Amino acid sequence: MDLAAQSASGSTKRGPPKRLRSLTRQGKRPAAPDFVRRTFTAVAADVLWVVVYA
Repeated sequence: MDLAAQSASGSTKRGPPKRLRSLTRQGKRPAAPDFVRRTFTAVAADVLWVVVYA
């Protein structure tokens, strides 16, 4: 049976969908130290920053 006949009849005989795996294992390592000393505190509540590139 060719591909056109299979798609017309609806029998493609596919197995169960593959599980998506992440390469990173969650929760196995502690967070890396912040050597740059970044602070992400907001100046006020609900403030949106917009950057326009001209």
